[in-house]
Amino acid sequence: MRTRFSAQRRESDEIQIDMTPMLDIVFIMLIFFVVSSSLLPVRSLEVALPGVQTAQRNQAEQRELQLLTNGQLRWQGRPLLMEDLGEVLAQLPPQTKLVIQADSQVPHGQVVALMERIRAAGVSQLAVGVLLQ
Repeated sequence: MRTRFSAQRRESDEIQIDMTPMLDIVFIMLIFFVVSSSLLPVRSLEVALPGVQTAQRNQAEQRELQLLTNGQLRWQGRPLLMEDLGEVLAQLPPQTKLVIQADSQVPHGQVVALMERIRAAGVSQLAVGVLLQ
């Protein structure tokens, strides 16, 4: 009887390493590094954007939308309400290039919001106008 008991005991005494605590620690470290890396300050470089000396324009395929400092829109030089923008853009041919000419004093958030409205209206070719020197 003792031999049978000791044989069962040897089979159950095999060494097994439980990986659960190690995996818990790895996941906790992963979460720590992800959270702490997003809190690092963003470093930016001061970049002087180049000016454009010459530019070729094709007025037939290009439309201009101006965003003024007071938030008003101008479509091809005429005032336009933000609510009417979708209707105007829906009438454009599919390959029309739209150029946003935003005043330098307009906050970046307003320009991005305008770009989102334009994208939602289905315009696929969008450019930002720059000052020609």
